Amino acid sequence: MNKPVSVTPQATVAGLIGPATAKAANRGLLSVSPEEVGPRLERALTREKGADDPVARVLGESANGLLRALDLLRRRYHIVVTNPPFLLVAKAGDVVGQFCRKYHPEARKDLATCFVERCRAFAREGGLYALVNPQNWLFLTGDRKLREKMLRQQRWLVVARLGEHAFESPQAAGAFAALLIFSDRRPAAGQAFAGFDASAPRAPEEKAALLREARPVLLDQLGQLSNPDARVVLEELGGAKLLSSYSRCYKGITSGDLPRLVRKFWDVPQKGDGWAFCQSTVQSHTLYGGREHVLLWQGGRGVLSSLPGARIHGRDAWGKRGVHVSQMRHLPCSLYDGELWDNNSAPVVPDDPALLPAIWCFCSSPEYARAVRAIDQSLKVTNATLVQVPFDRERWEREAARRYPNGLPEPFSDDPTQWLFHGHPFGSVVWDESSKRLVIGPRREDSTVLQVAVARLLGYRWPAELDAKMRLAPEQRHWVERCAELLELADPDGIVCLPPVAGELEARVRLERLLAKAYGEDWSLNVQDRLLAAAGSPGKTLKEWLRDHFFRQHCALFHHRPFIWHIWDGLPDGFSALVNYHVLDRAKLEKLTHYYLGDWLHRQREAVERGEPFSEARPARVQ
Repeated sequence: MNKPVSVTPQATVAGLIGPATAKAANRGLLSVSPEEVGPRLERALTREKGADDPVARVLGESANGLLRALDLLRRRYHIVVTNPPFLLVAKAGDVVGQFCRKYHPEARKDLATCFVERCRAFAREGGLYALVNPQNWLFLTGDRKLREKMLRQQRWLVVARLGEHAFESPQAAGAFAALLIFSDRRPAAGQAFAGFDASAPRAPEEKAALLREARPVLLDQLGQLSNPDARVVLEELGGAKLLSSYSRCYKGITSGDLPRLVRKFWDVPQKGDGWAFCQSTVQSHTLYGGREHVLLWQGGRGVLSSLPGARIHGRDAWGKRGVHVSQMRHLPCSLYDGELWDNNSAPVVPDDPALLPAIWCFCSSPEYARAVRAIDQSLKVTNATLVQVPFDRERWEREAARRYPNGLPEPFSDDPTQWLFHGHPFGSVVWDESSKRLVIGPRREDSTVLQVAVARLLGYRWPAELDAKMRLAPEQRHWVERCAELLELADPDGIVCLPPVAGELEARVRLERLLAKAYGEDWSLNVQDRLLAAAGSPGKTLKEWLRDHFFRQHCALFHHRPFIWHIWDGLPDGFSALVNYHVLDRAKLEKLTHYYLGDWLHRQREAVERGEPFSEARPARVQ
């Protein structure tokens, strides 16, 4: 297939003009009879030629072609086929916008949908017309009137959902298309149309092959009017009540200035100072996720409330529990616990809290995403659509009773990028399938253990440690309490030098002591070697890992928003320090410069005086 057509406003209006619009305007060549067009045009051109108008001369030479075009525009055809422009009317200019709003009020949002109505006018009664069109008007709420009109007044023959990559040209990337074939006659009772779903293939030729070979689904045309918002759905939705009968789905907050108002929770020293937790999307289904952001909330009366692009939605959901659905792609879910949230996700909050386990089982199943995508193939699904799908209450209540006989687990997470994280280097909380409960899990030995230990050594503490009222599972609270025994090993000024300076031990030794305190009798060199291997440094020492690998891995783990900084002169035996940037004020910076670095420089000068090999390069590199 070719790319969507790009045309000028004048050409677009020319394509849309027809006898109906011309007669409605009561002016123009198309408003007069065919016999009058030629003489009138000739008289007009003759007058203009006398005025020595170069444009008139060109038109005069093209008069026959112009008359032929006018003749084609006024005719009606047995078959009409076109690939219209994919362009929002709002971007097409004032002339086109005014025309579409006046003559195509239901289809006025996009030029392509306006051409659906124009092709209908081109077709004779009983004639056929086929178009490639944006697929979104088949399901978006704003196009409901157009769908209802077309479903009631025109016979639908084929709806082929092409999805993305329907065109060969790279210029059409991002266009989601559908192939539609209609007949200009009213549908009979029981009239069926053929439905094809060719959205899965990633290449146009693969989609074409599927359309040639696949067996279509036959769907009742007038039955589509019974779907939510009269959406055109290529499968039978069944007779179950909709999820909206049991729950509400709310729209999130639009900040209006994302970089300014939304941060990672580790970007701010504490949740106070006007910051509030703000739940967001997850990449896959997880009981508790999407909890890495904070919003400059200020009680809803600060900067956010005054920004022109900001919108505060969802107050009725705050403080309640539900299922938090990410609105993109395959709609992954997490549990919602009453926090603020952004507008890329939406909580489904049950009217009856006892129904939450059943709704969670449904929304976290593949069936939910399939059901939503059957009625809405938008890249981002609206919050209203998320509950417009059939929900078999009895079935999912049985599933919830089987999977969660003791209820859904309370909040927990072993992920350091979640504000629920307990803060212990190796602590873990896991779901035990045999007992259907959360339990204290085996010691973690993944790549985050050393990262958490270094952060603790620099004095960082996670939000769950600082908020005694945070809702946590008892098993999660157990590890929060275990963190108290490690506080005495945290550096008081948030500066830890890798070499031994100013009477302080080198970072390697201090990190080993913290890990030994955490592990107790279970600490050993074998455990250390396993942790280094998990961190991608097999066969290395803690000193080498701290110097060469820690900071890069720290940036990767915390979304390239590091809160532990590594200051280093680049020499293997040079000056190097880790700094907790939350406590790095002017006084700490001066201490780092004059106290720690000054002491190190003094030691290096003494080494030069003693004539130690290569000692001259170290202070020179720093200075």
